[in-house]
Amino acid sequence: MAARDATHDPALRSWVASANEAGTDFPIQNLPFAVFRRRGSAEAFRGGVAIGDQILDLAAAAHNKSLGGAFDGVVQQALQAASNDSLNALMALGQPVWSALRLALSRALREGSPAQAVLQTCLVPQAEAEYGLPARIGDYTDFYTSVHHATNIGKQFRPAVQPLRHRDVQDTLARAEILEQGIAGRVVIVLKPDAARPGERQPGHQHQPRNQNRYPE
Repeated sequence: MAARDATHDPALRSWVASANEAGTDFPIQNLPFAVFRRRGSAEAFRGGVAIGDQILDLAAAAHNKSLGGAFDGVVQQALQAASNDSLNALMALGQPVWSALRLALSRALREGSPAQAVLQTCLVPQAEAEYGLPARIGDYTDFYTSVHHATNIGKQFRPAVQPLRHRDVQDTLARAEILEQGIAGRVVIVLKPDAARPGERQPGHQHQPRNQNRYPE
């Protein structure tokens, strides 16, 4: 986790008015990345950063020659990497470049920034956007680390079922796959009913849970 720096200063304010509203998820201190395009358009997906109720289009910023002073050197390199339909190239540049980009974005989005007039043309309302998967996922491994891990997962997935009995979790964990190869195609933007792994089911008349975690290769 990156250490806090000047971009997290709680006194900072943005020229994007909605970023200064109480309760906003995306003040200037929180600039998360995404991949997006305008909903219903044929535009290419590209990187963006949330600010208030807007998205700063990083591809538009990267190609705007008027911003040369605000975004140059490694920052321009980072913007170009974030202009693609995934953030893999940006992530590959490493933390020093991410931090440089974040600082440049923070400065450009602050009140009084000389980049305001140009960057205003690079904003897209979040309400008009649709999102793409932010990274191309080649492979991953899914695993349980302990009975405590399994208990916490159960509480998140089934908060209405309380309390989760430690013995029941231990019994299930003893039969579960502790380590498994992930299925990259199952990583989706929004969890759909047909995208989740079925997991274990224990009909009332059966003593042992039935493992349904099998998909065709």
